[in-house]
Amino acid sequence: MVGVVVVSHGNLASALLSTAELIAGACPNAHALELGTDEAPEAFRERLLSSLTTGDDAPAEWLVLTDLLGGTPHRVASMLSEELPRPKACVVVSGVNLAMVVDALLSCEGHTTARDLALHVASVGLQQVRESVRDDL
Repeated sequence: MVGVVVVSHGNLASALLSTAELIAGACPNAHALELGTDEAPEAFRERLLSSLTTGDDAPAEWLVLTDLLGGTPHRVASMLSEELPRPKACVVVSGVNLAMVVDALLSCEGHTTARDLALHVASVGLQQVRESVRDDL
């Protein structure tokens, strides 16, 4: 099983996860983490690290879905993914939308690697955007 963490600015991560759980049901290893308004990146990093490594039964691999490419939550998650002590693994995907979170919850038990789940979820997110945009735009 791959764990799922949705990270964002403001309240977006919690809103996405709670809405996705209404649709897909809860996943025991999925949670939201939000960057506080005045929170330093270092403090956010420590909270994210703790959420990925706490607990004996925590997954060894995590998919981290971030709101904005290049934003603080994304940068912190990306740097942390490179620093995690092995065997922990973390793959970061930016541009999260509701379809991606729903699919991650439905698929987290069926994927054995975070990389496979990341590719699948990113494909779902991209497909959702493409199908709602007119061909002539």
